[in-house]
Amino acid sequence: MTQQEDFFSRCDSGNVDLDQHTVLSNTESGSSSNSSISCNGRLSESPSNSVDAVGQGRRRAGPESDSDMDTEAEPWQNLVTAEELRNLSPHEKKRQDVINELFHTENSHVRNLNVLYKIFYRKILESQTLKPDELNLLFPNIKEMFDVHREINKEMWRRRKEDPIVKELGDTLLGIFNERLKKAAATFCESQQLALEFIKKRRERDSKFDAVLTECEKKRQCRRLPLQGILPTEMQRLSKYPLLLERLIHSVESNKEEVEDQSRKDELAKLHLAMQKSKEILNYVNEAAKLAHNRHRLEEIQKHLDTSSFERSEQPIAQEFKTIDLTKYRLIIEGGMQLRRPNKPIVPVHILLLEEAVIILHREGDKFLLKFFQSGSSAQPNPLSPIIKMNTLLVRQNAVCKNALFLVNTSTNNSHMYDLIAEDEIKRAV
Repeated sequence: MTQQEDFFSRCDSGNVDLDQHTVLSNTESGSSSNSSISCNGRLSESPSNSVDAVGQGRRRAGPESDSDMDTEAEPWQNLVTAEELRNLSPHEKKRQDVINELFHTENSHVRNLNVLYKIFYRKILESQTLKPDELNLLFPNIKEMFDVHREINKEMWRRRKEDPIVKELGDTLLGIFNERLKKAAATFCESQQLALEFIKKRRERDSKFDAVLTECEKKRQCRRLPLQGILPTEMQRLSKYPLLLERLIHSVESNKEEVEDQSRKDELAKLHLAMQKSKEILNYVNEAAKLAHNRHRLEEIQKHLDTSSFERSEQPIAQEFKTIDLTKYRLIIEGGMQLRRPNKPIVPVHILLLEEAVIILHREGDKFLLKFFQSGSSAQPNPLSPIIKMNTLLVRQNAVCKNALFLVNTSTNNSHMYDLIAEDEIKRAV
């Protein structure tokens, strides 16, 4: 069996299940590009506790190696004859470099997901250190996520087996960036920030849970990375796709001679569409994560919400929102500001911008107080309502102070102007 045949026989099956010889893979330093883009889709940063830190070695994996943890991508040039290589233009060689990096890092990503599934998920499940809902927070659909990328990986290696010099890739990429990947990735990533915070806090107070994770992290597949450093792998991979596709497009467009060929034009159109779809998936997942974070924030605020003073009021707005449940609303943004009133001290407040209303809360320790504020003006005896419905709200800039703004409540029952100031102009804009 030739080196090429052996290489393909191993890759074509798409079987990257972990065994005692398998290690977590995550590098792309073998690319011919001078880009400092790391495997996680971000520009290279400090090699700390993340999968970026994995690719520190400079050992090239051979075709019989199961490990590409700290290796360069297998050079595609090894799979073609010397004559075929001589006949390729520098532009085509560059294009093949990018394709090889795309294929290699996808294989690495599948191994990362497999580490999460077979080392962490199964061990935590077996140890019964977490409740089902807590385990689901960390790994909501890890098996589905692994299966999705394993199929992508299989398709990429199928294309490589068809011809080591990969021709058109547009149709394959359009098939990859589909609804299934979008939905699965959104489910897996949307609560990941909460999951990372949960892991940190739980390890600090639960020695058994910490011991289970420590045991997992000692395995050489994890390369001394904590679970928190491996868990974000899917979000990082989604961020990487548009960057790789942009480089692939550039490698095609830079060949001025071939770019006028109709088949190349068609390929370019497909690549541009694939890049657009990859960005749409990334944006969709980012938005899902934002919505999940905002839902969690409203849940936390609701747990610490004190409405006793508000409920005792006879104001119409209090009767309308007497049993307010913030979790029934959608949070757009939140932040701290200060409420200024004539002849009254400044009051620090916490503003919730919901789709339906603006909520002005007063912080008191861990509590969020929903209460009316004295207006401070003899001309306005009615108190300031802590709730301004969106259909009665006007926003006015403060021409004197760039850090401030006015909220005007035009309600016929209780019209008022609220003078709010932020610490700086940036926070006011937020």
